[in-house]
Order: sequence, then structure tokens, then C-alpha cells
Amino acid sequence: MGLDFLETVKLKDGKLLHWEWHRLRMEETLFHFYHYSPPESFFKPVLEGIERGDFPLNGEFRYRIAYNRSGIFQIETLPVPCRQFRKLGIVEVERINYRFKFLNRRRLEQIKNRFGGVDEIIIVLNRLVTDTTISNLAFWDGREWLTPSTYLLNGTTRRRLLEEKILREEVITLSDLPFFQKVTLLNALLPFPLPYSPELVLKRKKWVK
Repeated sequence: MGLDFLETVKLKDGKLLHWEWHRLRMEETLFHFYHYSPPESFFKPVLEGIERGDFPLNGEFRYRIAYNRSGIFQIETLPVPCRQFRKLGIVEVERINYRFKFLNRRRLEQIKNRFGGVDEIIIVLNRLVTDTTISNLAFWDGREWLTPSTYLLNGTTRRRLLEEKILREEVITLSDLPFFQKVTLLNALLPFPLPYSPELVLKRKKWVK
């Protein structure tokens, strides 16, 4: 059985934002697993939609692309979830590998459900800060935004902001967290930075599976 992957692009006022970064990740994913460089026709379902102007002209949406080695097999235009990330818990894990964006997110959901009473969790591996289950992270130290070099998934927003010199990569440990002034989540659907800084719930839980 082949692997299924997911790409989520922000659709705003009829335009796909930063599509080139999402396409690059799709290409890199397919090359990693199959040594396959998809031709232009692979992206035809998306490109034709852009050419025809099929998208809603007003508002923000989540453009969800499911694909595998054979091609893009599902495209959905969905509302952007109205979520607030006011409290972030911390879960320490012994091992995890999420270098690529799989359609199956069961492992991440299991880890998140380990910690109730928070809106999202920070995953800590070997005392190194990585990501949340839905985003990369950036921390404000009073001078600049730092993003963990020990990420799980090298997200498109993270890569773009690093290239634009808005973020700087740094090793961030569990013991560093209390010293930051702000934290923000990074993904294609969220503004950077968030208009508020989530509270870190420093009480930790461990995931031992």
C-alpha cells in the first residue's frame, strides 16, 4: 500500500498564498519516497483551478490537497478553523519522526490527547523543543524571533520566514522556555505573529509509547 500525503494552502480572496512553497514540498516529498520528480501534469488539478478562477473571491479558506505517487486524488476548499491557542502544554516524547506531512496524523493526535486543558501542545524530544502537532514554533527573546533548529516538520511558513531573515534558527531546550517573552505558532493558515502570546503551561507530561 502506498503512502498518502497532505498539503494545506491558505486561500485568501480568490488567491492561493505562497503556492510555490507548497508545491516545492510536494515535489521534495515524492522525490524522497519514490525518487520521482512529478511533471507539470501532476499539478494540473490545482493549476487549472487557478487559471479558471474557481476559488471564492472573498474571505479566507483552507485549500486541502491529498496526494500520493499516482497523483492528486482529493481537493477540498474548507473554512479556516476558528481556533485560539491561549494555552500550550508540554509533552516530552522518547521518539517521534514526522519529517513529511502525511495524511494520517494519528500519532500526533494521540500525543496531543495526552494533555487535557490546553489548546495545543509543544512536543519536546530529548529535552529539545520541536513543534506543536499542527505547526512550527517561534519564540521572541526581546530582540528577535527564534525558531527551533530541532523541528519535526520543516514547514513552508518556517522556511519562507527564514529565507526572508524574519526568523533565526537556534537550538532551544526545555529549560530555555521560561526566559522567552512571547511564543507564536507558524503554519500556512495563521498570521505571523499571532495577535496574542499563548501561555506556556510548564507542567510537563511524558509520552512513553
